[in-house]
Amino acid sequence: DDGLLHPDPVHYVTKHLQQGIESDHFRVKKNMPKIGGFQSFNTARRTIAGFEAMLWLRKGFGFSGGWTVNDQNDLLARLFGLQKVNKA
Repeated sequence: DDGLLHPDPVHYVTKHLQQGIESDHFRVKKNMPKIGGFQSFNTARRTIAGFEAMLWLRKGFGFSGGWTVNDQNDLLARLFGLQKVNKA
């Protein structure tokens, strides 16, 4: 896993399988604010990950059930590419 795409990616040609992927992606595209441009791919990747995290928080996705505050902090740190400061 060196950051490269898999040599044999899976592509769904059945419409109903592809539709599930697109419907989830639609929410990210719909809620993204207009941004002029990115200096690098890394900046774009981190910004879009932030938009997805905020969408998840707004929907309540991922934080229901047995998620502790530490679990939530770990998830947000991974999404934003940050180090954890408080290790409680």
